[in-house]
Amino acid sequence: MKQYRQPCEAGVCRFRLPAVRLAAAVGLVLLLALQLSAQVVDGRLVLTPQSLAGAERECAFGGEWRYHPGDNPAWAAAELDHSGWRLMNTALRQDEVADSVWPGIGWFRLEVFVDSALVAMPLGLTLEQAGASEIYLNGERLFAFGTVGSTQITEVSEIRTWSQPHAFVFAEAGENVIAVRYSNQRWYQIRLWGGETGFFMKVGSTDEMVRGYSGNLLSSGRYQAFFTAFSLSLALLHLFIFVFYPSARENIYYAVLAFAFAGICWMPTELSLLKSFAPFAVHMLAFKIFLLLTAVAGPCVLYSIFYERLPRYAYALIIAGIVVMAVSWWLPLAWVYVFSFVSLVESLRVVILAVARRRRFAWIIGVGYSLFCIAAGYQMLPEFTQVIQRYQLVYYPYYMWGIFALLVSMSLFLARSFAATHVELSRRLAEVEVLSARAIEQERDALQAETKRKLLEANLEHQSRELERARELEKAHRELFEANRTLRDTQAQLVQSEKMASLGSLVAGIAHELNTPIGAVNSMHHTLMRAFGNIREALEDSATAPQEAMLQRNFDAINDANRVIGSGTERVMNIVKRLRSFARLDEAELKTVDIHEGIEDTLTLIHHEIKHHVTVVRNFGKLPPIPCYPGQLNQVFLNLLNNARQAIVGEGTITITTAMKDGLVRIGISDTGTGIKPEHLEKIFDPGFTTKGVGVGTGLGLSICYQIVQKHFGKIEVASEVGKGTTFTIILPTDLDKRVEAESAPR
Repeated sequence: MKQYRQPCEAGVCRFRLPAVRLAAAVGLVLLLALQLSAQVVDGRLVLTPQSLAGAERECAFGGEWRYHPGDNPAWAAAELDHSGWRLMNTALRQDEVADSVWPGIGWFRLEVFVDSALVAMPLGLTLEQAGASEIYLNGERLFAFGTVGSTQITEVSEIRTWSQPHAFVFAEAGENVIAVRYSNQRWYQIRLWGGETGFFMKVGSTDEMVRGYSGNLLSSGRYQAFFTAFSLSLALLHLFIFVFYPSARENIYYAVLAFAFAGICWMPTELSLLKSFAPFAVHMLAFKIFLLLTAVAGPCVLYSIFYERLPRYAYALIIAGIVVMAVSWWLPLAWVYVFSFVSLVESLRVVILAVARRRRFAWIIGVGYSLFCIAAGYQMLPEFTQVIQRYQLVYYPYYMWGIFALLVSMSLFLARSFAATHVELSRRLAEVEVLSARAIEQERDALQAETKRKLLEANLEHQSRELERARELEKAHRELFEANRTLRDTQAQLVQSEKMASLGSLVAGIAHELNTPIGAVNSMHHTLMRAFGNIREALEDSATAPQEAMLQRNFDAINDANRVIGSGTERVMNIVKRLRSFARLDEAELKTVDIHEGIEDTLTLIHHEIKHHVTVVRNFGKLPPIPCYPGQLNQVFLNLLNNARQAIVGEGTITITTAMKDGLVRIGISDTGTGIKPEHLEKIFDPGFTTKGVGVGTGLGLSICYQIVQKHFGKIEVASEVGKGTTFTIILPTDLDKRVEAESAPR
């Protein structure tokens, strides 16, 4: 017979017969018959489809659960009899829990009778807490939020106010047991904030809870962004007004008030998203300080508007606010609200007196303060009446609208007062202008003489500054000239290094091209040797008519071999010649050459790589020989042709077009390859950028081409379409020698 455990007392667990469980099951059935919606009663709850039939399709698991202080992993077991455990509200309210009852860690258990219609249905679970928890269902751990610990050192709290739903399912109908292992070692500090130290759980439809969570998050973000930006804008506006018009002190107080309101609007959503204790505590402290700033700055704005100077008790209010701010870390949030409430009452007194005395435009602020009092009272009232039963702040935007109304009314009042003052000043200014016209006329002559003297001094000072600036510019020009020369030398070294690297990659191709003619020479050499041996054998004997015929055939074979050897040798010499012409190691200086010759040299060097699958089309126009750096231009041709070859998948065509246009030489190299993506076109000339993958390209080829063309005072353009091909166009001047000479001339 299966046994069930008794409540744990002094660390010992006893067992009893299942009669108690049977009685509990009967009680749950009765509860199911009586209840239309889920509600926790004596640590039990009935969960039916009707429980989740509301608008939000969720059920709160709040209320009184079975509770036992301390920590014992065995208390997670579904078979544990917890009937002897005391009933405790999971929120751990301050008025219900004594220090001896809550040692910082304990277990809560709830019996849930699940309707069969909810078995295997995906449900969502949200948990709001101020500490760390582990949630068990029938003895198996479902979720862990933070790290439960018996001390502040071992506990890693995870503060959850707006909890994202977590999915789970009930595997069986009937009685299920939810156990929560919960710790909060910083409960005293949280109580100072006026909050609760426990947790609050809800279960409902996963889809509805996710939509509700996302909607709340989006809505709060919108309110937060709008009201915070609005308050900050007004704060900056009036701060600048004070900077440019310091006499209007009400603007600086208003700027502080608006800045504090911006912080109040920003904080609630930020607090709801924080998880760890330290940032939450810091933000909570900032929230208190913002509240206290509003409590101090609000009356100061009114004093500066309706009084000629700040009254003495205003300084007492400011000093009291500073003191409260200094100790706000240790003060409950309700005390801060008390101070704010006192400040609000004082502000209302000043406004009411101003309206009663018919102060100009005072009714505008009266309307704003009325709306603000309604919203602020709605915000602060729960802190004194315990209407809100959980520890987080009120996140509804009503108080934000009150702040909005107050700021708008104050800003309108200040703007209206400023406009009226401006009209009065304009009238008096006209009078002053009439009275001062005569004095101005008398002072004009003296001012003219003084102005001439100051202009002379200013002119001398300006000339001195210009001379000093000219010296600095000359020095900077010399430094820039040296830096430019160093940069050109470095670029030349980079070009040469890349050139040598490219020549290294061509060695394999040259070896391939040399292999065939050398093989032919070797083969024909053996043939020649055999023919020569036959001739010698024939000559050793007396020559007869048949022998003469044989000698003739051998001579013919020797002649054929000589022709083949000569052809192969000529081909080898041609390849070497092309290599020498391409490299132009002996032409590092500026030379006048034929561009077509350089292109042909380059095509010869890569012929072995393109002869089987790439067709080269030459559309050469009539070009005059131009001054250039031949070796460097050949490097450009080689890089562009290699890129074109690599871009062609399978068979394709490379088209080379040359022409003269507007006095400039234009060389176009087009391919029918894969093309370049539009987002890569702006980066292809950047050093190190490559689309060939790791180990395939260095990313320097096109960068070096760009530098070489720039060195020739030319341009390189690219046009590409993905899937159709790419065209690089090189534009070169025909007077490079003159430009180089003009650049190198001293200035």
